[in-house]
Amino acid sequence: MITEIGGSDNYRNTRVKSFPKMVGQTISEKVGQIGPKYSEMGHNRDLGYVKAFGKHLKKLRLAKSLSQEELSYKCVIPTSQIGRFERGERSPTLNTIRILAEGLGEEPSKLLEFKYKVKKDQ
Repeated sequence: MITEIGGSDNYRNTRVKSFPKMVGQTISEKVGQIGPKYSEMGHNRDLGYVKAFGKHLKKLRLAKSLSQEELSYKCVIPTSQIGRFERGERSPTLNTIRILAEGLGEEPSKLLEFKYKVKKDQ
C-alpha cells in the first residue's frame, strides 16, 4: 500500500507502507538506491533509434515546408516537444505518432519508414 504525503501530483514524496524493504521510504529514496540507470524514464530506449526517428520526422516536416511552429499548431503539441522529438531527446507514444502523421498529412506508418541498422547483442 502506498500513501501520499505531498499531494497527488508529487509521487516522488509518496511514502510506502506495506512493501517490507521499502516501508517508510519515499519513491525518490528508493529510486536513488536502484541507481542512475533505472532512475530515469526511458532507461531501455535505443537512443540511436530515437535519434533516427527524429531525423526522419524533421525530414518529413521540411518536405512539407512546415516550421516546427506550424506542425505544433496542426498537432496541438508544444513546439518544444516537436523539437525534442526531432533531436531524439524524447520518443513519441503511438498516439503521438498518429497525431504527428495527421499533422503532416501522412499515414502513421510513413513516420516509421526510415533506415536504422539494428545492433546485435554481443
